[in-house]
Amino acid sequence: MPSFSLIARLGAFVTLILFFAFAFVPILPFSIFGVDMTPEGQLMGRRMSALFLGIGVILVLSHGAENSPLRQSISAGLSVSMTALALFGLWDFVHGAVGLGVWAAIPVEAYFAAAFGLHARGAGIP
Repeated sequence: MPSFSLIARLGAFVTLILFFAFAFVPILPFSIFGVDMTPEGQLMGRRMSALFLGIGVILVLSHGAENSPLRQSISAGLSVSMTALALFGLWDFVHGAVGLGVWAAIPVEAYFAAAFGLHARGAGIP
């Protein structure tokens, strides 16, 4: 299993790309997901970008953390968030709210959900 450090650095990379995309080039994620870029959607995208930025900073600053209750808490929170994103992606696809592009996100979210979930258990994983 990949180390927490590697998963955290990969997660930081992904979340920081999402921050820049939603904050500065929103047409890219909107078109990938197949949703209209309405003013309301752009508003929510900018707000979401701030959350991605915060998650990215947490991951950058914690990637070297030793196995501890704090690292397990970070991992548990991210596992829950990634699980929810993957499930919402499936739900939205089934109900026609998003296009096929959501399948670019769902496997990535599922990977991070599982990887952070294993680190949340804190089984002495470096």
